[in-house]
Amino acid sequence: MHALSAFASVAIMETLGELGISGACIKPPNDILVGGSKIAGVLVETRTGRLPFAVVGIGFNVNHAWGDFPPELRKSATSLAILSDSQWDRNQVAARILNKLAERGRQTMFDRKSLLSDWESMLCAPSAP
Repeated sequence: MHALSAFASVAIMETLGELGISGACIKPPNDILVGGSKIAGVLVETRTGRLPFAVVGIGFNVNHAWGDFPPELRKSATSLAILSDSQWDRNQVAARILNKLAERGRQTMFDRKSLLSDWESMLCAPSAP
């Protein structure tokens, strides 16, 4: 597991908990599910070489209604608004995520083993065949 993906996923999970959303889990490598439906995802792009960099992208469904999703995704996607039956201030949600990213970013640098342990504890239970 790449630590950059793990730190972002864990930060999202903690943000969901702070917002009162329970039942979330991480579906490796990069999806955050609530009740089996995707609420967020993480995408990491890196480049090595003379000028290395990493970009961590986060998609988070905040105020989407069922009708906002294409028909083929309505059974597999959700949002904060759908789960709570209320609208959210996207700036406040983003600020919470950024705060958690900062906390977990420090952990990525100084205590990667603990971060990956936290990530593993948040994984979705394997589905039965």
